[in-house]
Amino acid sequence: MGWAMDTNKNTIEGRGYFRITDWMGFEYRALDEEEYHRLRKVSQYAEVPALDELAEIDRQLQLALTRLEIKSPYAADLGKLLNKKIQLIMQKTSIAKDLVDLDDFEQTQVDISATGMAFPSVRAVSAGKPVQVDLVLQSGRQHLKLLAKVVSCELDNESLADGDPLHTHLIRVIFSDMSENISEFLIQYLVKRQGALLKLGRVNR
Repeated sequence: MGWAMDTNKNTIEGRGYFRITDWMGFEYRALDEEEYHRLRKVSQYAEVPALDELAEIDRQLQLALTRLEIKSPYAADLGKLLNKKIQLIMQKTSIAKDLVDLDDFEQTQVDISATGMAFPSVRAVSAGKPVQVDLVLQSGRQHLKLLAKVVSCELDNESLADGDPLHTHLIRVIFSDMSENISEFLIQYLVKRQGALLKLGRVNR
């Protein structure tokens, strides 16, 4: 997949074009020019997103409850009930309104580098159209909101969609107005993620 050249130092070093094919939480939406220009300044100064601490705490809690269930089933049941009560309280308060449920983002196979990406789509989007891309990364479940411009869109439900008849198109985009912090973070994430995929034997050599 070829991306347009730019003068960013990461691209010159070649690191910006390092890419992988992977599954991640994904969503995109087309923008009109007015909204795109409004979001550009926000994107240019974006910071690296925080880890999804609630998800990590929940994961650790589930592990602890599993171990506790072996030693004391009654105590484990009590822990599960208390956890459920806390979740219900959060759902009924204003706290939940400010939280983005990262599980709502559909797991999608994408081809991604620090300069752009390709992804399957259920609809066509014209070249040059600005879009906003939401990514939920596998490691740490960090949520990235990126701006991009469509480079091409073609009929293809095989490359990344695994033959899914709903995903009729393959869209390629180039990221725009990305802050240096996000660019460097994404490069490092992709390198580390490929290492993890290699260990799992999921990368084609």
